[in-house]
Amino acid sequence: MAAAVAAVAGPVLLYKHFDFDPVMVHRAGYATLFFFGVVGGVTLFLPVPMLTLVFAGAGVLDPVFVALAAAGGMTVGMLATYFVDTLGSSFMTRLIESRRGRFGQMTQKSADWFTKSGTQSSFFLAAVPNPVYDFAGLIAGSMRVPVQRFCVGTFAGKSCQTSAVAFAGFFAAGRIPGL
Repeated sequence: MAAAVAAVAGPVLLYKHFDFDPVMVHRAGYATLFFFGVVGGVTLFLPVPMLTLVFAGAGVLDPVFVALAAAGGMTVGMLATYFVDTLGSSFMTRLIESRRGRFGQMTQKSADWFTKSGTQSSFFLAAVPNPVYDFAGLIAGSMRVPVQRFCVGTFAGKSCQTSAVAFAGFFAAGRIPGL
């Protein structure tokens, strides 16, 4: 419940403090939302305020297409982190093997969860706004979760998340003073 409130309230608060011009969002359109979704998914440590962009975009664009464009971009962006660990040196596998204690146990549990149910774990991590999701691609790649399952779960989860924020932005457009 707290994550759902944060997913809606966070973009509203950020929207009020940053200067988002609705005309600019309308001109930029769905392609820009897709592009920023890719950038946000590719960069693990560079925050892209995607939920704020979705909230603002839905005020001037169709909220269904806003949600789908953003979810598609985030899914494509996460593929980069997925393939980094399947093709690279398996960073997460070494991390799991080298860590002891609570962090190692939590990482091992997530890896086991991805191994048993890659689509469901991708869905749940993608649907709820959380910082752990940035590492979901690395974990799924190192656990050799089939890429199709990872993409389906990620797209479905991000679609749920962005739909909630897009419809909140759509219904809030013009109703919140200063927006």
